[in-house]
Amino acid sequence: MTVAVTLLGPLRMTAGGQEVRLGGQGRRAVVAMLALRPGSVVSVGSLVDALWDETPPMTAVTKLQGHICGLRRELNRLTPGAGAAIATVAPGYLMCDDLVTTDLAEFEVLAARGSREPDPGSRATVLEKALRLWYGHACSDVRSSRVAAAAATLDERRARIRENLADARLGLGDVEPALDDMHQLVLEQPFREHAWEMIMRCHIARGDSAAALATYHRVVRLLGAELGATPGRRLRSLAAGVGAPVVPDLPLAAR
Repeated sequence: MTVAVTLLGPLRMTAGGQEVRLGGQGRRAVVAMLALRPGSVVSVGSLVDALWDETPPMTAVTKLQGHICGLRRELNRLTPGAGAAIATVAPGYLMCDDLVTTDLAEFEVLAARGSREPDPGSRATVLEKALRLWYGHACSDVRSSRVAAAAATLDERRARIRENLADARLGLGDVEPALDDMHQLVLEQPFREHAWEMIMRCHIARGDSAAALATYHRVVRLLGAELGATPGRRLRSLAAGVGAPVVPDLPLAAR
């Protein structure tokens, strides 16, 4: 019996290789909440909050039980016994980690292993494999503030691994892929200083100090206009190394 849940993009659940019909947002939120913490009990209260935020109906617990029963029934329809993947354990429910696999768990294993690799080539290989598991923003089709908060944490983890991969590629002299991905990352998260730092380092590695300085001045303008802040010390130090004048620190500078 194999139940698999993909979280690193639109939510998907399979049993025995067959697609589980999740239906509406209620079941999707339940699956996401349980799969984000496999092997851990998620309380009824947390699940109700994920489904209805601050305004649950009087029948919230009954409706939640209906979602659980419906999921178990669908799992058993596809693979007899697969419904056992969702267990009732006070004060709520859990997704049994010995019966369910998730792409998130695989990503975390690879990301941790890759980040520990001292050799840039080995690190790049493992981190590339980890990032290939993603196919969009985490749980992108689940409309729940609780799930969205957890998904934002995962998206941040992905961004850090992308920066780590760029650093490994830079260590290999593989500048262009690193530069391209960091440009994409700052389009997605424009206030991400480490990504801007990686862009500057890529330009410096190419021998293009002018582009590195232009990048720095762009960050100065961006942070000043949008946040009333100056770049952090690492960016300022990098810029000083290619001839930029020192910009004084601000107490509330974003890092």
